[in-house]
Amino acid sequence: MRKHVLRQSDDGKTVNIALGDELLLHLAENPTTGYGWEFSSPLEATGVSLLYDTFEPPTSRNDGAGGLRILTLRAQKKGQTILKLAYRRPWEREEDTPMRITFTLNIM
Repeated sequence: MRKHVLRQSDDGKTVNIALGDELLLHLAENPTTGYGWEFSSPLEATGVSLLYDTFEPPTSRNDGAGGLRILTLRAQKKGQTILKLAYRRPWEREEDTPMRITFTLNIM
């Protein structure tokens, strides 16, 4: 089993991973603003499952500083799938989301 790390700067990237591999998404997040990362479609349809959802607080002591959301996924089903995430507030419509990222996974 290998671990692969993707960041916001990898938006649009295609990644080849093996069945059973872990994919870690490292995404800057600032929950104090109400914004958070959400999957745009149910994970059950993507062939990956969510193992862990953790938040690393900021190292800065400044009020309102953001941290790092780490989503750990496992490849469960062979094939190609697309992961779409949106950085939004829960009450906002997805089409009004200011920031979105997409990753294509080839699970072998």
